[in-house]
Amino acid sequence: MVASIAFLHTAPANVTTFERLLQKHAPDLQAVHILDESLLNDARAQGANEALAERVHQRMDEAAGGASPLVVCTCSSIGGMAEDNPSAAYRSIRIDRAMADQAVATGDRILVVAALESTVAPTLALIQSSAQRAGRSPRIDVLVVAGSWDHFVAGDQDAYETAIAYAIQQKSDGADVIVLAQATMAGAAERCEGMGVPILSSPEIGILQALAALGK
Repeated sequence: MVASIAFLHTAPANVTTFERLLQKHAPDLQAVHILDESLLNDARAQGANEALAERVHQRMDEAAGGASPLVVCTCSSIGGMAEDNPSAAYRSIRIDRAMADQAVATGDRILVVAALESTVAPTLALIQSSAQRAGRSPRIDVLVVAGSWDHFVAGDQDAYETAIAYAIQQKSDGADVIVLAQATMAGAAERCEGMGVPILSSPEIGILQALAALGK
């Protein structure tokens, strides 16, 4: 099979999420999914380093397989390493780049909500780089929802999203826009309808950017 788009995931749930989005927006597009949970585990344990970046790039090469012109990394903790991929054989996109660009364009007070501490630094760096490109200087606050990731690891998506939504409802006063730092958090936005504050998640925004890059 010749693939038109490839993905690197670190959470099994994202395979389902992005297959669903492809069926919605580009049902004729062939895709390859590479799943490597160890990349996220090591990012959490060790942080970003040269050895991990090399592994990320190797897995992206594997995902591309010489056939895909575009590889999308769906993990925000390793997104910076993925985006800095030196390969000239394909284009590398981090799924949360489009979300960060939209957040910067939406307001000057951005609240980043994360389920994992390892996601915070990469997401802050991402938003700051988007802001620099746009010539803006937003205030960025961070909310890490303690304990929520335990629900996700246990396979309880409902409890995971409920915990995140509750934290947002309790602690988002003053924000112009809320950013859900991890793709797995997207469902929490639907649980916060009526808040009057835009809540951005990366999967659909990022897929639309990826499809545009492919001319779809």
